[in-house]
Amino acid sequence: MIDGYMASKIAQMEHEERVRSIAPVYDYDVWLTQEAGNWQARRVGTLVAAIGAGLASIANLLKRKSEAALDSSQATAEPASVPGLTDGQMSANLP
Repeated sequence: MIDGYMASKIAQMEHEERVRSIAPVYDYDVWLTQEAGNWQARRVGTLVAAIGAGLASIANLLKRKSEAALDSSQATAEPASVPGLTDGQMSANLP
């Protein structure tokens, strides 16, 4: 029968043998960094550019809508509808 010490030594030797038999990662990562990395970077760059252009167009659209709403509300506002001022104060401020 094998005691605990001998079992741990055998397991350690088997582990070291397995580690030595495994090929290093750097032997197989060349294709990943040279081939796959380039096309993925281009696709990510294209995606980021498309998102940026979309956000810019949405921002411009919202800006135009808010300016149009502001212009239309200013055009339809009556001078007497200004809160806090009476008709006498309004006519006193006019040139």
